[in-house]
Amino acid sequence: MSQKFQLSALTWQQENVLTYINACNDSCVELLLCDRSGFDTKDDKLFFNLQRERVSSLLTLLDEECEKSSFINCSYLAISLYCLLDWIAFRALWTLDEHPNLQHFYSVFSTQDDVAQSDPRNH
Repeated sequence: MSQKFQLSALTWQQENVLTYINACNDSCVELLLCDRSGFDTKDDKLFFNLQRERVSSLLTLLDEECEKSSFINCSYLAISLYCLLDWIAFRALWTLDEHPNLQHFYSVFSTQDDVAQSDPRNH
């Protein structure tokens, strides 16, 4: 994709952060699908516990990456993180109360013109 859009290649650290974002998204999707299938995803079951722990751990890692400003020099990572956070917020899957850097990132990014114009909730 970097070549197609003439973007600089991601560093190994950026690739790792993208993996965190994708893994967090995967667990959120699993929990949402199970919830919509009628399972109580707050139940004390191994699968649900592991998914919740994974989301919590990954959001903590992403919060730390925000503090390091890992997303400033890579628009692809910033867009990926924003999409994850917006998806989580739209579906009310997780609270960011324990992740102030993610909260700040989300609130700043959501006010950008391109983001507001493409938000289906605004149409």
